[in-house]
Amino acid sequence: MNDPVPVIGAQLIAAGITGMLGAIFHITRIAPGAGIIDPIIGIAKPPFIFYFVLIIGIALNTVLVILFKQAFKKRREKRLKA
Repeated sequence: MNDPVPVIGAQLIAAGITGMLGAIFHITRIAPGAGIIDPIIGIAKPPFIFYFVLIIGIALNTVLVILFKQAFKKRREKRLKA
């Protein structure tokens, strides 16, 4: 199914919540880096909280994409029946 709206919506919400959690837990990055490897090389601190928030963001994004896709599929099926 090539419908980007549920994916974009889910990513916006998950990114906003993940960014908020990063701010609440005071995650800092010294410089732009390599993403997931940043805490290992010392660019992002605190490292364990960084990974904790990252996992929450990934899980939230996955759940929201599934829920949004299901809702859009039901809506599309309803429209086609009418």
